[in-house]
Amino acid sequence: MSSIGQAIQSVISDDDTGTSHFRRPRPRPRPVLSCLRCRRRKIKCDRALPCEVDTRSPQTLQSNNVGRPSTNASPIHLEESRQHPSIPVHNKSEVTLKGETLASLQERLQKLERLCETHSSAPVTTSDQKDGEKRGDNTPKADAPLSIKASGPRYHSQSYKKLVHHHFGVANRFAHSGFDDPERAPVMNELRMYHDKFTKARKKRNCEKPTRSSLPSILELLPSRVVCDEYVSTYFKSFEKCMRILHFPSFMDECQRFWASEESLRQRFNSLAPQLAVIVATIHAWEDGSASRDEKAIKPDVLCDSVEAWLDNLAGRRQLTMATLRTRALLILAQQVRAIQADEIWKATGKLLRSAMTAGLHRDPSEFSEISIFEGELRRRLWMTIVEMDLEASLIYGMPIMIRDYDFTCNTPSNVDDLELFESMTELPLSKPLAESTNSTFQIALVGSVTLRLQALGEPITRIENLQARINALEAYILGLPSNLHLDGGRNVDFEQRFGIVLLNVLIRRVMSFLYRSSTPLTLEAITPGLQSSLSILSYQKLFDPEILEPDKGKLGRYWDLFHILCKSDIMQAALDVCLHLQTRGLVSWTKASLLLAIDDTTANLMRRISRNGCDIKDIHRLSIISQLLKSQFMKQNSNEMMKEGSYNVLMACRRATGQEGPFTGEERNAKVDS
Repeated sequence: MSSIGQAIQSVISDDDTGTSHFRRPRPRPRPVLSCLRCRRRKIKCDRALPCEVDTRSPQTLQSNNVGRPSTNASPIHLEESRQHPSIPVHNKSEVTLKGETLASLQERLQKLERLCETHSSAPVTTSDQKDGEKRGDNTPKADAPLSIKASGPRYHSQSYKKLVHHHFGVANRFAHSGFDDPERAPVMNELRMYHDKFTKARKKRNCEKPTRSSLPSILELLPSRVVCDEYVSTYFKSFEKCMRILHFPSFMDECQRFWASEESLRQRFNSLAPQLAVIVATIHAWEDGSASRDEKAIKPDVLCDSVEAWLDNLAGRRQLTMATLRTRALLILAQQVRAIQADEIWKATGKLLRSAMTAGLHRDPSEFSEISIFEGELRRRLWMTIVEMDLEASLIYGMPIMIRDYDFTCNTPSNVDDLELFESMTELPLSKPLAESTNSTFQIALVGSVTLRLQALGEPITRIENLQARINALEAYILGLPSNLHLDGGRNVDFEQRFGIVLLNVLIRRVMSFLYRSSTPLTLEAITPGLQSSLSILSYQKLFDPEILEPDKGKLGRYWDLFHILCKSDIMQAALDVCLHLQTRGLVSWTKASLLLAIDDTTANLMRRISRNGCDIKDIHRLSIISQLLKSQFMKQNSNEMMKEGSYNVLMACRRATGQEGPFTGEERNAKVDS
């Protein structure tokens, strides 16, 4: 026992002194002799400084021998070298070699960028582009799908109007350099002042958008019954054409019960009151308050914001009721009349489309036995309106459409009058032919082309023959409409009917113009129908021009304004398409003089209502400059002087709108420059 105790005591003593042969010896740190490049590539290194691999690599911009210690370094120094790598020392020849290599790489990169600018389908939107414009580079630039700015990226399609301006490099540079030119700076500063006064003032909100709203607050904003009845009558005559949202008899019956009840009991009409408020806001924004005879000030922005906040706070399935979907559709219509920005309308239509699909509107009501015949027909009308709103908003903003023709099974609504539809009906009446006008004729005619338009926009166009076939199909559909839906066959129709026909043609031709702009390369077969559509859209202005048609001048002026408000983007895009056609060599099938006259008439019409809703001074100014540039090329005159004249014409139009007459003389320009 004593011998075992002595052995244990000897083991413990050996462990304390570190001499025990039971403990594994600690390995000695090995010095790192290979360079970083050889260790990373796992190849043999000759351990020179620099090694052979580094000397054969001309792309090395900094030494890869950082932190390689000497062979006889101690373990302590090795650990310090890992934590604090040494700074490499380069000789003069190595620095010279690297400088020459960097210069050659930069030269090659600039050459590649120039090649990309020439052959790419997107213009450069960086500082290099601005430098190129300052140097006077006249290389044509195509459309950019993505623009990168400090505020964030923004995607635009190839047909977006701002990108079309890049095709007119001289006019675009002239417009952007106006503030740097001492002679034109006073004109540009005054135009900026009018732009802030006329255009930006309409886009700014008078108050903060509310996050919550209540039905009593909406009822307090409503004007008197006389004004509401007048606005409701105007709405059904002018807006319930191609877009059917409300059922006239049901809505009027509910209005009668609403006004007949006491004020304390009107909160029960939780579906009518928001719709009535949006209708009042829409008509008031259209007429700029000229038809209001009520002592209460009507604020369209406040009305629409309050209704939208009230809808957003609805709980659960109340968001998906027919009344809620109708109110949201009316809000989108009010946004169009109020000239809200295209991206906001596009977002609103996408939200409405998804809500409608969640509510099952994309399925035909005949698939569900619980839905009555009356409600099913109203669901068909509302669904086709929502599809049309999303399609048009996508085209105007230049974004892909959100739905395809195979995404829904809802059938076409019946061509019947509203009075033929009632809640207790047991059988749907027979649909009348398009030649017989009803309350739904314009919507039925528009829905008949929705499959052609969705297919044309949803499938990629790889061959010019396919593009031509789709454009021809839409043109044939327009020509195949009955005489009561043609302007030639309805000269004696009233203004409401005429406006419905024009709006129907514009909505169909909007897709044709988009297909025309998407065609690459342009050929005579593809460009002729597209140009014809653009000229047709520009010619529709004369049908409501109060200076051309004297009878009932006031009523014509209202529809002239409504056409410019709802078709603002179509008019500007059609004018730019005609300008593009004038720049195309060997493809002009009309005389240049006639095309220039169409652009001049459009510019003059836009200047006449430059201070009214739906006009943008920037767009008018650019179109005027482009028109004068093309005119100078046609008349062989000084382009700079004629473009200056275009700027002065826009300025004089702004002055006339504010009651300031008189020419903009050279002395006045010099006085402004001196001040």
